[in-house]
Amino acid sequence: TGEQALQHARALAIILRERDPRVEITLHLWGRSRTKAAGVRRQLLEEGVPGVAGIRVFSPAEGGGGGGGGDASNVSEAVAAADIVCTLTTATEAILQGAWLKDGCHVNAVGACTPAHREIDTEVLRRAGTVYVDTRVAALAEPGDLVQ
Repeated sequence: TGEQALQHARALAIILRERDPRVEITLHLWGRSRTKAAGVRRQLLEEGVPGVAGIRVFSPAEGGGGGGGGDASNVSEAVAAADIVCTLTTATEAILQGAWLKDGCHVNAVGACTPAHREIDTEVLRRAGTVYVDTRVAALAEPGDLVQ
C-alpha cells in the first residue's frame, strides 16, 4: 500500500494498454491497513491512470469497523479472478495461497527479500510454469519464498 503499489499499478496499466488500447483494468488493492490502501486508491484515481476503469480496496477490518462499501476483507476474494497478482509486502508468513489463484494467473512476488520473509506459499511456486529471479545466486540464498 506504499510506493511499490503505486508504481506497479502504473506500470501494469501502461503495459496492458500498449498490448490492447481498449482494455479496461480493474485493480484490487489489498493491504493490512485499509487507510493506506484507500490512500493508494485515491491517488491513482486523482492521477487518472489510463485504462483503469475501477479500483476496489480489500483489507481486514480496522478497529472493528468492518469493510463497508461492499469491499471484501480477505486476500482470497481479492485475487480470485485476477489475471495478475503483485505481492509487495514485508510479510514473514505467506499471505498468498496458490489454491486461491485461477489457472494462468501471473504472480509478481517482490517483497520477500530475506530468508525470514515470505509472501507466497509453496503451491504458488508449484503451479508456476516459469519462475524468474534477479540472479540464481541471490535466489538460492535470499528470498524466503524460495529458501524456506
